[in-house]
Amino acid sequence: MIDVIAKKYNIKLPEKCEKDRFIPDVMVVCDRTIDTIRGITGPPSLIVEVVSRGTAVYDSTIKKEVYALIGVKEYWIADPYMKSVVTYVLKDGAYDITGEYYKYTPGEIKDIEEEKEFLKKGWTEIITEFSPYYFPDLTISIDDVFDDLIE
Repeated sequence: MIDVIAKKYNIKLPEKCEKDRFIPDVMVVCDRTIDTIRGITGPPSLIVEVVSRGTAVYDSTIKKEVYALIGVKEYWIADPYMKSVVTYVLKDGAYDITGEYYKYTPGEIKDIEEEKEFLKKGWTEIITEFSPYYFPDLTISIDDVFDDLIE
């Protein structure tokens, strides 16, 4: 059983952390034994932070380091301003980037295709779907992530 938890529980952090708890925007908890009345007492399998202008640096530095320290296997940073999702997987105690996904407008896609044809380099395709590293059967469309944003 998997629990997807959105902004209601905090994660208890180790003693050496400056703060004693974080409240992620979204977290996936596969181990129900860590879901307690006092909050999540172990590392969730996946955490997603949605950045704001005031939290972008904090989410991509301090929070990322702390989540690696406590053993969160997968960490995503969703940026509604850039319409991007950057994904990381924990390996040997640090996060490796596993993907960067962007929502492009039709005009941007046309420009990219024209530039690709003009330069004739080994470009990769525009990726519009991605999957969590530890849940490869789940496919997420980048359009679904950002289509209903209120701007």
